[in-house]
Amino acid sequence: MRRLDRDRPGILSGHRVFLSASVPTRVPFERKPDAPFQIEQAVASLVRAVFAEGGRLVFGGHPSISPLVASIAAEYFPVRPGGLETTPGSPDTAPVLIFQSRAFEGFLPGETWEMQRFGFARIVWVDAVNGERFDPELRGQRQCQESLGAMRSELLRTATPTALVAIGGMEGVFDETQLFGRQDRPGSLVVFTLRETGGAAELLAKKEIPQSPDWALLRENRAAPGYRPVHIRVADDEWKRAASMDLPPDRPDPRAVPVPPYPVIMQWLVQEIAKLPHSRL
Repeated sequence: MRRLDRDRPGILSGHRVFLSASVPTRVPFERKPDAPFQIEQAVASLVRAVFAEGGRLVFGGHPSISPLVASIAAEYFPVRPGGLETTPGSPDTAPVLIFQSRAFEGFLPGETWEMQRFGFARIVWVDAVNGERFDPELRGQRQCQESLGAMRSELLRTATPTALVAIGGMEGVFDETQLFGRQDRPGSLVVFTLRETGGAAELLAKKEIPQSPDWALLRENRAAPGYRPVHIRVADDEWKRAASMDLPPDRPDPRAVPVPPYPVIMQWLVQEIAKLPHSRL
């Protein structure tokens, strides 16, 4: 099990990072030829960087993300058989908060349950809306949108993440980014997006929000009743500029490799997140 340097607190101590990610499967969300690999590398690198610096993760459970986070959590945290014990009024010490709508109850990956059972995560259930229920036969269709909206609103209300990080993804990334702008707290509302992972993350980087009334506030991204503009920062582009130091002539430029060096980018990213104001946990 990896441990922090005990001589100093992690720079993300007290921060929660909202991960919005999935592998694109539908148009108009451009899927890179190696999308699953790119997204897996980006997510795994972010998770390790956050955990290594004492931060915590929060996300809406997704079958392509939860197993990956579960496989990494045991590298950083001790197994606590039986899960985490919490008492009313006590701080939540879960390294990961996974918000789930009861509209999807019965369809959670086994790895999600294991994260809670081993003490790596706490599952936060949010009631379904208007009797919505996920139907696995309706493949490729958006389902339970009201219930997902309620779940995401509860996530932002109670978890108060410092920043949102978008990796790949589809409609849910736009939904979550727009809801992020409804937070009522001091400081900028910062969304970091990874252009090279494709999908909604790339469209966010290009500021190409689809012409849907669902995302009108995000597309205009200006102050409106109950909404504050989000500050979208393209993490891989910013890192390239930050890493533009002079290199020895015999050393290859790490910015030029076919697959971005996500472990290095995410170490830079957590340093940027640590500079943002946050709600002390």
